[in-house]
Amino acid sequence: YITKPVDVEEVAARIKTHLQIAHLQRQLAVVNEQLEEKVAARTAELELANASLQAEIKERYQRQRENEQLLTLLQEQNQQLSYFMSWMLQSRPKAQIELTQLFSQQLLDNFAVIGDGLQTAITMLEEQGEADEALLNHLFGVGLRHHQMRLYLDKMAHTGRVAEQGLPDATSPLLDLLTERERDVLTLLCDGLSSNEIAEKLALSDVTVRSHRTSVMRKLKISHIPGLVKFALRHNLTGLD
Repeated sequence: YITKPVDVEEVAARIKTHLQIAHLQRQLAVVNEQLEEKVAARTAELELANASLQAEIKERYQRQRENEQLLTLLQEQNQQLSYFMSWMLQSRPKAQIELTQLFSQQLLDNFAVIGDGLQTAITMLEEQGEADEALLNHLFGVGLRHHQMRLYLDKMAHTGRVAEQGLPDATSPLLDLLTERERDVLTLLCDGLSSNEIAEKLALSDVTVRSHRTSVMRKLKISHIPGLVKFALRHNLTGLD
């Protein structure tokens, strides 16, 4: 037989090429395995993140529902309190509304408990940083109405009946620190208007009203709404008797 002579260099080159291909295949297999591990790990992370997100969404939805239910309940209570307060104020010039000391004290004690609860709720919601603005505004409004009613009942408890009394024409150097707009905001706030209602009445934004409110509290060195109401009453800045 006639055979082709063996080309040593060609055979060596083929062997070398084969070995290189085998090496590349092994490297590719390792890379593929590492990639699969990374994909699996990333998939697990995404699944965990998705589960956490779903839980957070569910929690937020539940909290929103609770806030809506609380807001509805507070609106109903606020309406009842408003009717009660209006009835008492309208009856004042006509009646000799006599309250026994025990009944007066019970009312005052109950209103004190309600006031503490409202202030605690407002503080907790503000500290959360995610409170619903409508709920906060309503809590402020309820707190104002509660404080106004308590001042009225306190007067009744001390006089035994409702008497027509004017507010003292007190003055304070602190008033000079307030701008005209800040006085307007303070007056409306202490008359029971919410931030949204004040913004609408004065043609301002909610942010501007809140900024004025913060500035007033800082200048007067008063850290809570009931304190503002007392200050406004002492200085005849509100229409509440």
